[in-house]
Amino acid sequence: MSRLIIHIVFMVSFCFFGAIQDLVAQVQCQDTVKLDLISSLDGNQVVVTLNAKNINEAVGLFFKIGYDGEVVVLDSISSLIDGIENFEGTKGLVNFLWLYNPSVGPISIADDESIVTLYYTIQDPFAKAFFSVQLPEVIVDNRIVCVAPLTKVISLTNSGFSGVVYSDRNLDCMMNPDEQGLQNYIIELRDGQSFYRITDPTGNFAFEVPPGIYRLSVYIDEELWTLCTVPTQIEVLTDQILELNIGLRPVQVCPHIAVSVTAPKLENCRDNHYNINYQNIGNAATDEATVELTFDRDFTLVSTNFSNFLLKPNTIVFEIGRLEVNESGAIEVIFNVNCFTTYQGQTHCVEAIASPRGLCGGRDNYSGPSITITSDCDEVNDKAIFTIKNVGMSGMPTSSGYIVTEDDVLKPGGSFMLNAQEEVSLAFDADGGTYRITTTQSDLFPTKSIPTLALDGCGNVPVSQKSKGFVNIFENDDRDLFKDIDCQVIENNTPPMYMRSYPTGVGSKNFIAKDIYIEYLVTFKHITNEMLNSVLIKNPISPLLDIATLEMSGSSHPVSFSINKDRELYVTMDSLNIKNDRTKPNFGLGYVKYKIKVDSTASLNAIIVNKADVHLNYGLAASTNFVVLTIGEIFLVDVKNGYNNLTDIKVYPNPVSASLNIIGNDQSTRLTYEIIPLISQNPVAAGILTNNYINMEAIAGGVYLLRLTDQKNRTSIYKITKL
Repeated sequence: MSRLIIHIVFMVSFCFFGAIQDLVAQVQCQDTVKLDLISSLDGNQVVVTLNAKNINEAVGLFFKIGYDGEVVVLDSISSLIDGIENFEGTKGLVNFLWLYNPSVGPISIADDESIVTLYYTIQDPFAKAFFSVQLPEVIVDNRIVCVAPLTKVISLTNSGFSGVVYSDRNLDCMMNPDEQGLQNYIIELRDGQSFYRITDPTGNFAFEVPPGIYRLSVYIDEELWTLCTVPTQIEVLTDQILELNIGLRPVQVCPHIAVSVTAPKLENCRDNHYNINYQNIGNAATDEATVELTFDRDFTLVSTNFSNFLLKPNTIVFEIGRLEVNESGAIEVIFNVNCFTTYQGQTHCVEAIASPRGLCGGRDNYSGPSITITSDCDEVNDKAIFTIKNVGMSGMPTSSGYIVTEDDVLKPGGSFMLNAQEEVSLAFDADGGTYRITTTQSDLFPTKSIPTLALDGCGNVPVSQKSKGFVNIFENDDRDLFKDIDCQVIENNTPPMYMRSYPTGVGSKNFIAKDIYIEYLVTFKHITNEMLNSVLIKNPISPLLDIATLEMSGSSHPVSFSINKDRELYVTMDSLNIKNDRTKPNFGLGYVKYKIKVDSTASLNAIIVNKADVHLNYGLAASTNFVVLTIGEIFLVDVKNGYNNLTDIKVYPNPVSASLNIIGNDQSTRLTYEIIPLISQNPVAAGILTNNYINMEAIAGGVYLLRLTDQKNRTSIYKITKL
């Protein structure tokens, strides 16, 4: 029977009695007492023991031991201390208490003697488990020992496979001291079920897997790298960690800067903290790395921690300069969001574009058409204006179509054909809606660009009548890793733990197209006075998502991550030392963001469900909200010319608060009506029209579609706003 012993040592010390949280946070103590947390593996059981040194004449003990209740199950507890009490208040946390008994007197604990021992059955031997000691106190002569919380994450098996994915610069497929590891590469082992790992910043990976024979796959960008010869099949033996380094040989010299930009939340009338993460994911260094950040006109730059930048109107160009292969960095930018020109529910976007963009292998010589879309809100003429421009070096060989949506209602589209540097403008009535234009690039275009742009809330109408929340229902034009668009809704009040998806999907079922990437943002908020030292996020990945396309695109703090056999993404942040400082922008907030593609085998109407559990200081999990998306053909109501067949009908007033009048020239025509919350196919009201009006008083405020049908089955659809 094999045993694996892991020791964890931390210092505690005597301090004057007081509030323990204040002591932990503020008092520096001399080391006088030591506690050791020891874990050992014994078959399918893990044993955790809390030992002590230098505890003399103690009159009180209190501490909590936390553990990962999804990976191990607590079986029993033993202790050599008479009268020590324990109770498991919630799954994953055991409280311990011993108080002075005059008939027994104070206790002294011999050095390295056990205080308590906990026995757990391992539920998942191929996941990692954490054990933590929280808020320990030892009281001696009215003095209290303060101890910093401690956590240890351990493997639950002693067989596995580890190594380094590295850049084989000298092309000999042998890892040399001057060759560096590569971050964020996904490795898969399969033996009927799949195990996944993602390389860390130094290229390291480690699998904890049962003995057996596995097929090995490494997911690489084949335009940049070719794989050194490695076994496609490996054998893992009992009590053995198989080591194998995996070399990637450059196909062509090509620097490629990936970028991500995010704020954990967006509030108006306040400063907001944005993080820009960048990394050279190419196979060659560059001396000319830049990140260009374009921001909303309602934003005012307050500060940035990056000194080498060029400021233009609504744009900052960060001149990074030299960036080695795999080298990464982060830039902090603080914007103030205007208090007078913005409102709750309004969406604002920032866009980051990095360079060099990885356009190699002839793609950098592309000289065809290149389509861009810009927008402007013409408040003088009350128009929402979009400009489609060919900024390429040659004209379009054929015409392209464009789609227009207002909120999630399809409007009449059209087509265009432009010479080089030629443009066409489109103008729409500015009624407070969210307009979006979407078109395509040439078939030979060298990137993944799908030109699309939204303009939110344009129009001289009251805020209550402006559309809200429609910008993110469709995918933005940021599939390429060198480009990231972050569009957030102003929300001054959000839950402490929250998950968002981009896109959010269309309609009540949140429909998304099948061939898109989904970006998930998991945010957390530290709301106690205790120092936040570590965060663990567990996020199961739906089988409807292609895990081989997973891209960790950004975070508020440095992270490490892995994926277990159950497709659960583990993200850890350690050594944070975050205080809940309300004087700073986005105080106590953090996030992690990743992008993943819908699996090509997913069927229409399949439902993708996502939720994350967040452990602050490795304590009990706090769950985010559920995010539900449906794969399908996006249903949009078509209001093109000719669809409204009841041309003699007048509908007023709009907006409406009580009675919606519907008047036609032919009073003998019987009309039926349905009132539908935009694209939802479930009416909130329906019936036969009588007395030429519909009573709207019982219908909640919002934007709806009114569908009228006559006896000849002719139909008209109207967009109405209920106040």
